[in-house]
Amino acid sequence: MMTLAAALLATIPLSLTSPAMAAPTIASGDDISSENVLVLVLDDIGVDGLASYGLGSDLPSTPNIDALASKGVVFENAWSNPVCSPTRATIQTGRYPLRTGVGFTVTEYSQELALSEVTIPEMLKLTGTNIASGAFGKWHLGNSGNGGPSSPNLAGYDTYQGALINLHPPQNYFRYFKTNNGFAYASLKYVTSEAIDDARDWINSQRSQSKPWFAYVAFHAPHTPFHAPPSNLHSVDLSTAGLPKDDPRPYWKAMVEAADTEIGRLLSQISIDYTNTTVILLGDNGTHPAVIVPPFIPSQGKGTAYEGGVHVPFIVAGPDVTAPGRSNALISTSDIFATVSEVTGANYAPLSAAPGDQEGPNTLDSVSLVPYLKNPKTRSIRRFLWAEMFRPTNAPATIIRRAVRNQRFKLIMQQSPTAGSEMFFFDLELDPFEQNDLLQGAGLTPLQQKNFDRLTIQAAGVLSSN
Repeated sequence: MMTLAAALLATIPLSLTSPAMAAPTIASGDDISSENVLVLVLDDIGVDGLASYGLGSDLPSTPNIDALASKGVVFENAWSNPVCSPTRATIQTGRYPLRTGVGFTVTEYSQELALSEVTIPEMLKLTGTNIASGAFGKWHLGNSGNGGPSSPNLAGYDTYQGALINLHPPQNYFRYFKTNNGFAYASLKYVTSEAIDDARDWINSQRSQSKPWFAYVAFHAPHTPFHAPPSNLHSVDLSTAGLPKDDPRPYWKAMVEAADTEIGRLLSQISIDYTNTTVILLGDNGTHPAVIVPPFIPSQGKGTAYEGGVHVPFIVAGPDVTAPGRSNALISTSDIFATVSEVTGANYAPLSAAPGDQEGPNTLDSVSLVPYLKNPKTRSIRRFLWAEMFRPTNAPATIIRRAVRNQRFKLIMQQSPTAGSEMFFFDLELDPFEQNDLLQGAGLTPLQQKNFDRLTIQAAGVLSSN
């Protein structure tokens, strides 16, 4: 067993490049639909943060997200990546981080989303759908290597408006640099509300022209800095709370509620019609450790390959939902790409794509969720899920966190200068909080050994296919 583990760890590449995408298969014009798609991304929230999942405690009130869940399919086994930018790159491209090279938070000195990658708006253009595309809010995939403030537009979006990166000092939720199609200026509007205003105005302008649209709305909330949102946007009593740095949980709850309020306002002000619009809501990674409460574990939150770092909310409502429900299928944030392709009629298919198997030099790692929308009880198309982060991203990586799971078992593979190479193996059915590393026991049972071997082989397959 340990020989196999050592062999797998030896396959982890320390230098990553992103191959160009192969020419796509172009859909017939007869297949093009007029369906709209709205993607809503919350920042730093795992399944412990929303009442729709029935997990955790001391939860924020989110009636609009709850209403969306009641109309759609709630995916109970959705994975992101441990941190922000890698997940955002998977959403845009349908490809794993090891393929795009975006393995950690994008800065001026790390790997950006290469302009050679085919993004959702570019896919919609390549396939002749004539669907307008707009991105609003946080981007976090750009630096001078792909156009900086113009990177969302160069990545294919007709319109981009928002604060490009995290709101670090001197920026905050009430004072930040906003970018409008490449031009930056100071804004003093509450950033959560301004993203909704911009998305609403753009969507309504497309509707007034009877044009189908794809809108990507990425909130900064509830990412740090923790703060008190405008009081009309939340119901949390902050009068007895300490300072955000000392008592962050109440402020985090208020920020989630503010985002929920604004989601409700957007859906109302664009007169959402679920007969012609698919709405996808998800988190980009797990919850920040500072605001995690029992039974969830702060040390296994955002930034880790544990469930607390990668197990995120994922809800879809729209015309393909024949009966609302819950799905336990294995799904990934990369699956948004193929889902958008199918529901819009684009039917994009790059060469050597192998949905569910992730094989080939130009692989699209995305699987359409439409079968689950039509029947939430549909058996999982994916045999396994993959998540990862690595840094630095523009040099041989020295810190790597990767995970692969099937319906029951999960393998974590880590590498760092201090700890060296490590593996952890869990039975998620019996141990959902990953407290009992099966590799530390007296030995694996035949069932455990079979799944350990299978997961190591699947992980090696992904790593060798890049």
